Amino acid sequence: MSSLKESAKMADLINEILFLSKMEACEPEFEDVDISAIIAEVADNFRLMAKEKNINIICETKTASIVSADVKLIERLISNLLFKWDKICKNQRSNSLVKLLTKRRLLRFLMMEPV
Repeated sequence: MSSLKESAKMADLINEILFLSKMEACEPEFEDVDISAIIAEVADNFRLMAKEKNINIICETKTASIVSADVKLIERLISNLLFKWDKICKNQRSNSLVKLLTKRRLLRFLMMEPV
């Protein structure tokens, strides 16, 4: 493995450790938020990268879904899932699908490889 890849892995690990220590030091900041809007925003941030890697992101968030949550934690959760799927599909040549759905107060995160 190249030094550049090892450096990137080390940076990711350090960032994760810093994030975890920050989370242990403070309480989550819960507020009423529209999780549909958060999902759509995070998905939009990933669309360009996903398109380049043949990953199709679909958001089905037709109505507002108000929940009490820490916005930064929800954003991080969705981002982490999308990054992990990108790594899983890294060697795939065909299209894969990520579907984000909200209905009432439920979030579904479906990841599918083509058959």
